[in-house]
This record gives sequence, C-alpha cells and structure tokens, in this order.
Amino acid sequence: MAARLDRNCHLKKLGNPSYPPLLSSGLNQLRQQSAFCDVTIVVGDQRFPAHKAVLSCASDYFEGMFSSGFQESAMREVTVPGTEDCFAQLLEFAYTGYFTLSVQTAAGILRMANYMMLTDAMKLCAEYLCDVKENLSIDDCFEVWAISCNHDSLSDVAKLYQEHLVQNFPECGRSEVFLENASADILMEMMDNDDIETDTCTEEQILQVVIAWLKYDWEERKVSVAHLLKKARIGLVQVENLKQILGEEILDVPECKDMVEEVIRLNATKDEADVPLIESRPELFASRNTVTGQITCHCGGRFLCKTRSGCYLLHHLNDFPYTYPYLETEYQFGYGAMVYDSKDIYVACGNQDDDTTFQDDAPTNAKLMYESWLKKKNFFKFNLENNEWTVQNQ
Repeated sequence: MAARLDRNCHLKKLGNPSYPPLLSSGLNQLRQQSAFCDVTIVVGDQRFPAHKAVLSCASDYFEGMFSSGFQESAMREVTVPGTEDCFAQLLEFAYTGYFTLSVQTAAGILRMANYMMLTDAMKLCAEYLCDVKENLSIDDCFEVWAISCNHDSLSDVAKLYQEHLVQNFPECGRSEVFLENASADILMEMMDNDDIETDTCTEEQILQVVIAWLKYDWEERKVSVAHLLKKARIGLVQVENLKQILGEEILDVPECKDMVEEVIRLNATKDEADVPLIESRPELFASRNTVTGQITCHCGGRFLCKTRSGCYLLHHLNDFPYTYPYLETEYQFGYGAMVYDSKDIYVACGNQDDDTTFQDDAPTNAKLMYESWLKKKNFFKFNLENNEWTVQNQ
C-alpha cells in the first residue's frame, strides 16, 4: 500500500516585497478619488475623505474615536481641530508613511501629530526640528519644547529647545504663547540655568521677562512674585530704575518691597562695605556669567581659571577642609588660593616652574602626584553639597 503523501512537507511561504507599498499607494489613490471612503474629516474650511480602517491603523486617536461605543464610530463626518495644511500632510503620512515639512509648518504638524497620537510622524518631525530651531519663532520653539517634554522618545529635542529658549530668554517676554502657557516652575527652572545670562541678555532683561509673565495674568500669578524675584539678581539692575521697572503692583507685595529696599540700602553703602556686595550677597549682586580669574598661589604660580559665577572669591585654605584629594592626608604645600561659587570650591595648584617645598614627612606619592598635576595645570574642586573632591583640568 502506497505511503500517504504528507501535504505539509513542502510548504513554502511566498511573497511580493513590493506589495505593501503598492497596497499603500492603491489605498492613497482610492482616497484621492474619494472611492470607498466611509468618513470625512473636517479641518477648518476643508474636507478630507478618508477610510476609517486606515486612520485607525495609523493613529491611536482615530482608533479610539471609531471604536464601538463612541458616537463618532457611526458618524460620516468628524471635525478635528488644527490647520488644513498640517492635517493634509499627516493624512498623507497615514496612507504612505511620507510627508513634507517646512520651517513654516513643522511646529504645527508636530502639534497635530501629538494631538492625533501619530507617534512615528512625531519622531520624524522632531528629527527635522532639531536642525531648524534657529529659523523658528519663539512661539513655535516654546510649543515644540512643551510637546517634547511629555514624550520620553523626544527628550533630546526637549533638551535642545530648552537650551535655545534659555539662550534667547529676552524674546520669551515678547512671545504670546510663552506668556500664556509657561508656568512659574518653568520660569524658575529657566532662571536657574547657568546659560541664561549672556552678552545679549542682561539681568534687567531677565527681570523684564519675569514682570511681563506676572502681569499677563496678575491675579492668578501674583502668588509667585516673591519666589520669582528671589531668582533675579536685582542688585545688578540700575538702582534708580528698579522701582519703575517693577511697578506698583509688585512693590505692593510686602516681601518684594523689603527686598527692593534692602538692595537700595546696600547700594548706598557699597563703597564703605568691608566685604564687597558680590561676595556678601551673591544672590542679589553676583553675575551669572562665567567668571575668568587669575589665581595666584602661595608659591607664586599663576594661571587663568574659569568658573560659573555666583560669587568670585579668593580665600585662604583654612576656610575649608584640608583633605588631600584621593590620598586623605593633609596637604600643607603649595595651594594658596581658590575660587568659590554657590556650590563648589576651586583650589589652584601652581605652574610648571613652581618651587614648592615639601615637609620631610610628606609621602613620596603625594609629591609625584602634585608634580604631575602642576605640569597639567590642574586645579581641584570641592563640592560643598556632596562633600567630595574632584580634579578639574584647566
């Protein structure tokens, strides 16, 4: 009796690699011809025939809309907020996987893609936006940043646009979108950024942005005025202009009035002060800019050191711990000065011609390490918050 043929032994899956794009192209042609369309999307004054199945596959927003139980699932016409041009590009993407971006439309398309939950379109749009931020308005930049902050996959875009907004902070005070939508926390976070003060952004301009934001909705935002004013270095604003810049509403807040009166009083006595105001009250009088200072050590070595501002001070070493970095032994040789800012202490070592002498009992490895650092012109940083040393290269 002949053996029964195993009909599964020669199975082979065959396919046409060009079929998916052909299918996509065919569906798009049907849409353009309004053939077999079962829904019309209304955006602004324009109507877009489409297929619910395609929209649901591309977008979680439409999938939820057309699911059973929602009234839109039975509707032939649905209105979606947005602009016609932006939706047209996203509809093209839903059918073909492609769309066209421009500087004028990119932010709007990202906004609509976010609303419609078109994740893939958002990622592509974000890649494009990383290259054109300099060409966008501050309104658009803030919107791109705000949307990107809500998506982990767009964290790089959020960081890039936050830096851009900080570097163009004065323009934020003229942005309707920023003034309407920025929160007090966002404003304070930007003011804490080291890069907010630049050659084109003075402390007075920073203060003017804060005032513009407060006055945009004073009744709701006045609870934040004292916190925000503490973030501003109002001691750097021309004292004769300070009250006029702030205005009566802000000066009517007792805490703010006290701060301003203190600044005026300190300014009047700054020439007689035992300690410069930049040192004694850095939260009011110290610039935010990077400070470049020449450090002079006890042994005579000199070099330039850069540090973020806060306060620029020279101290003797007996003002802070004498723990030798990494060796945990006391160092009594060669370190004569430091730069201090709000979080870190910077201790300079000398230069290559340093003639430092060591005590007889100084460890040999300490001498070798010290000499190595001298040649590299390094300096140490002691972090006050973390209570730890690191070595910084100049």
